[in-house]
Order: sequence, then C-alpha cells, then structure tokens
Amino acid sequence: MDLHTPYIVCNDYMYEKLEEVADKVQNPRLVINSVENGDNIVASSDYLWSKPSVVDIGFDLLYRMIGRK
Repeated sequence: MDLHTPYIVCNDYMYEKLEEVADKVQNPRLVINSVENGDNIVASSDYLWSKPSVVDIGFDLLYRMIGRK
C-alpha cells in the first residue's frame, strides 16, 4: 500500500496511527516530495529528522518524489 503525502511531520498520535496502518497492510510505503523539491522548506526538511521514526513504525521503504520542472 502506498501512502502519498507532500511531507511527513508527525506528533506521537500520528505515529501511533501510522503504526496501526503499517500493521494492517502488506508492504506499506510512504511517498513524499523530495526535500529539494518541496514547496514548504520547513516541513519538507523535517523528513530528514523523522525518517528513522517512520521506518521504525513499519514503513519499510520511504520514497521521495522528484518532479520535473
């Protein structure tokens, strides 16, 4: 299952809910914008800090979308 969002910024409640999703579906993946391409620099760059937490809750792979200009 792919979950698409422009960026990932979570609090504890959101991590808990994402973990529930990861436990219920096969091969959960998160698709987000690349840090370089995100239109919200603060939220997009938070990915660098939150990536380990997202992987720890069961999203085995994180993908970064890099759009074409």
